[in-house]
Amino acid sequence: MIIELKQWESARKTDRDALVSTRFSHGEKETSHPSYQAWSYASLLSNFNEAVYSENMGCDRARIFTNYTDDGVITDSFYAHYLELAPVFLKGETEKAKLRQL
Repeated sequence: MIIELKQWESARKTDRDALVSTRFSHGEKETSHPSYQAWSYASLLSNFNEAVYSENMGCDRARIFTNYTDDGVITDSFYAHYLELAPVFLKGETEKAKLRQL
């Protein structure tokens, strides 16, 4: 399972596929949507790691935001394709994420 923890508290929707805008230590910047990031990591492993490829190991993907309260941006339907590939779990959804792993 690929899990990446994000400390983000907010983001802004962009009009560019798979991109959001969020604040980093040096200001706001466009970056990959978290679900796109998790999906691309899993794809990289599946396509370029011999053991993962030859043993047909699947890579489950999830994003966990410890500080992000749902404001409709990260989960916007504009990003639906990537959310299906790698769901996000926002602040307060820890139990939901645990159930997914079972």
